[in-house]
Amino acid sequence: MLEPDVVKKIVAAKSYRKVVWGKKTFFEPNPFFKRRLQWLYRQLLPLYEPPACAFAYIKGRNYAQYRAVHQKNHYIYAIDLKSFFNSITTPQVNNALQSFCSPAVAGYLADALTAEGVLPIGFPTSPLISNIVFKNLDEKIVEFANKEGLSYSRYADDILISSNKKITTQNLNAFVYLIEKNGFKINFKKFKKVDKNTNLSTLSLKERRFLNLLLHQWQKKGYMDTNLWFLAAHRKSYAKPQDALSNFLRAKIFPFKDDFPKLWAQFERISKQYPYQTQNQMEENSIPATEKTQIMKEQPKSPTQYAQAPEPVVVSATTNATKLTFSASRQELEQYRRTPVSGSIDNFFKNHCQ
Repeated sequence: MLEPDVVKKIVAAKSYRKVVWGKKTFFEPNPFFKRRLQWLYRQLLPLYEPPACAFAYIKGRNYAQYRAVHQKNHYIYAIDLKSFFNSITTPQVNNALQSFCSPAVAGYLADALTAEGVLPIGFPTSPLISNIVFKNLDEKIVEFANKEGLSYSRYADDILISSNKKITTQNLNAFVYLIEKNGFKINFKKFKKVDKNTNLSTLSLKERRFLNLLLHQWQKKGYMDTNLWFLAAHRKSYAKPQDALSNFLRAKIFPFKDDFPKLWAQFERISKQYPYQTQNQMEENSIPATEKTQIMKEQPKSPTQYAQAPEPVVVSATTNATKLTFSASRQELEQYRRTPVSGSIDNFFKNHCQ
């Protein structure tokens, strides 16, 4: 149970840095205050019982499950809430927390968990608090949806409602009224009807982060180096190992290019701008021809430049300019698999290229 004196000390330690990035404002708590917020998060988390319709920031639930609720329905509408975190005010947090603790403690907590009168983006407690505040509204919407034979699910500020029967304008207006009556605003630019043929399974946040990481490594280290790391990390057999990374990214992103157009555009740009090259080749291509000739004269090739690996070839790839052949033992690949992505992929490639 949270004591008023303990929460008072947390409020006294409140300190953060305000960062404006484009149209969004972030609040970065200092390390000491952040640890206090993380402690509060651990205290409040067991008290929150998430409703079945909520899928964001809840362990064991994800974005794919949020959309899967509506897969069998023909009429689907997507609703987006405007400035979700910043639309939650200190009084709303105070009222929501009173169901867990005394009014005095709830008041101190609301002061500690908000910044400039709103729920801040950047506090580790904000996702949980947003769910706690929205829980009452979730229950009201679910009650209304059940009466009207509708399905409802929410992932943070994204809402889906659906039915096998045509959803009337009165039902849509009732949803809008319920949401805006409780202090939230709807982004009508993103209020739309979803095509019934749309694939409602999608990429989770964890998958998108991994895909972005692979694309970043491709751009930074070159395709061949990143592909080698990908093969070593996944330990799978591919018919064309030289195309493993490219085919994996295409198969993952292409089905959802309409949902994540920026991710698909990034893949297309990088695949065209950085074809099958190593980091050394990328650097060489950026050197003018005259300088490159001078460097080649100063540094003649040595037949013992690269070490021979003890086991057969694992990956081979051919480009228009150069034939590259990787050879690495299973033991070395297993050891390399444990190295971080940010490790020296280029050095590993040099030592196993002939």
